[in-house]
Amino acid sequence: MNDYWAGDFIEHASSAFKSSAVDAYASDLGFSNPAGVTNLNGTNFGLAYSYRSPVAYRISSQTDVNAVPRQYPRSLFISHELKYFVFAVGYNQKYSYEYGSDFEIGTEENPEGTGEFAKWGTNSYIDQISFTFGKTYSSARMPIAINLGFDLKYNMAFEHKYIWNESSKAYSNFLSGSVGLILRYNSNVSVGAYYSPGINHEFENTYNFQFGSAIYYQYHVILPHKLTLGFTQSFEKFTIAGTLQKTSWQNLDCLRDDILDYSLSLSYIISKYIALGIGGSSIHHNGDDQPINCFITPPVKHELFLTFGLEIKPTRNIEIGLFVIALPYKKDEYLDRDHLSISINMGI
Repeated sequence: MNDYWAGDFIEHASSAFKSSAVDAYASDLGFSNPAGVTNLNGTNFGLAYSYRSPVAYRISSQTDVNAVPRQYPRSLFISHELKYFVFAVGYNQKYSYEYGSDFEIGTEENPEGTGEFAKWGTNSYIDQISFTFGKTYSSARMPIAINLGFDLKYNMAFEHKYIWNESSKAYSNFLSGSVGLILRYNSNVSVGAYYSPGINHEFENTYNFQFGSAIYYQYHVILPHKLTLGFTQSFEKFTIAGTLQKTSWQNLDCLRDDILDYSLSLSYIISKYIALGIGGSSIHHNGDDQPINCFITPPVKHELFLTFGLEIKPTRNIEIGLFVIALPYKKDEYLDRDHLSISINMGI
């Protein structure tokens, strides 16, 4: 497992309006710079629901990698500003995917196949409970406000393998986290960075067959190293935001090349009730590497996402965001990658 191709789509969706290294909504704290929690005043509640097309991409003529739809929110957070710091707690789906295929059943009489087919595959999930802390250092004599933050995530990993009418389920828990910094100058210019160290978590399970034998499995949950840099420049009606993210699997027993992901967005405030945003994300990676103990290699080396966003503020304290991610240049390996995300943020 790893978290790249399952996709932090909440982060990509909100990139139509902001950089995940600089700003955070309550609805996407689990996918942003933890120092961004300092931008949330008072008490805030946010949730995000994502819809992804059921098939992500095809790795062979018979095997698909699917994004698994889930019925509850992809992210759910509440934050509160205390006297000395801002604290937030929430839940987010780190990723959920399924890959598998059909195979033809063979018997002793018909070893090459009977014409009947069965399924094999794997369902994998990681859900997270996040605790985020942030503090701002500023004074009237300082033109720059310094914002620091960190988060601690309790990860709940689930792996379900199935072959025909047999299945194996494994569960495990582990901790992860990130640290971040944001510098704000006169509330118009901000730069930020945050880092999430990689983790290779191993756990074991034994697959027991009904006819008495058993197979031992060793599972690897690999979260890569991530370093994210970003900036935001605000004008009277426009905001420009940019993000550069490097993903690395070094020293994690996963032989994959580094990934560079950079995005640029422009948003425009039409009125105090409505804002529009558009962003583009370009992802570069080596699709020819052969991963070990980690997720299946993406089929292409370069990918471009376009993000379109609409934000509506029916009241001063409520904000609703609608985001669409499109993959304009679809190749044969991709059956569908368009994506819709809805977020609701409310302040008290």
